[in-house]
Amino acid sequence: MTPNFFAYSINTSASVLALAASLDTSGKLLYAYITYILFNIFYSVINVPYSSVLASMSNDYQVRNY
Repeated sequence: MTPNFFAYSINTSASVLALAASLDTSGKLLYAYITYILFNIFYSVINVPYSSVLASMSNDYQVRNY
């Protein structure tokens, strides 16, 4: 999968997360769970590589934690 796929996926899931579904109460709850879980999965896929590279940007501990 290309990185663009994940960028489009997180944008789409964030948009769908903000939409109000016209369902009954249990349907809205299920909708909220599913969209929230999908958004967090895509966010993690994008954010973990960026977070992991921060430690390798500098060998100086003080600079990394400033």
